[in-house]
Amino acid sequence: MKAFFVFGASLTGLLVSAAVASAQPKPVLQDASEAVSQAATRTATQAAVQAAVETAIANLPQNLPVNWYAVLPDCPCNAAAAEVSPTWEQGPEACAAFFHPGAALGFRSAQTYESLPGTAHGQQCCYDAKGQLINQGPGAGTPDVWSPVSHVLEHQVEDVLPWLNLGWQVYNLAWVPNQGQACSQNDGNAGATVAVPQTPGNVSSSLSQEETQRQQLHQTHP
Repeated sequence: MKAFFVFGASLTGLLVSAAVASAQPKPVLQDASEAVSQAATRTATQAAVQAAVETAIANLPQNLPVNWYAVLPDCPCNAAAAEVSPTWEQGPEACAAFFHPGAALGFRSAQTYESLPGTAHGQQCCYDAKGQLINQGPGAGTPDVWSPVSHVLEHQVEDVLPWLNLGWQVYNLAWVPNQGQACSQNDGNAGATVAVPQTPGNVSSSLSQEETQRQQLHQTHP
């Protein structure tokens, strides 16, 4: 009988020890492994973003400053202000739906601006159906290296073709949409129409699905 109680006590002790062990925190080695994995994921993401930025910048004309668009005027926060300002002119192709989904109205700067002597940049502002500036996502207006107001052919080569080749996510890293002056963030409710964020690795596959249509729109303005 005494041996039975000793055995029972030993078994109980083992069960308690097992329960306590299962409730202990993860081993330090496992935590360290997860931390290393998370850090590697962050590093890979940062590397992908950096690669996308470098790809976008590489498509700009040679010797053009990275912040070339800084010389351009800010977009008004609403279309009503743009309509009455001599700085802007409205046009039917100013924010074509194919290039700027969600945009109902568009304006371009009426004159051109120089970041380097001889250049002619232009600003583009796209607005949603409520007349609010779209400054996020695919619907946002993007600055023009060569304004189509004065340099239509150059605009096709230096602005349109890079957009077709890169896709808007990469393109917008070097042709940065203007945010306006203290304007609210607005994607025109069009951001959800692009399901897969594009990086240099998947731009070509997504473009191939629309290659025919994009070639037909080659002569329009992004």
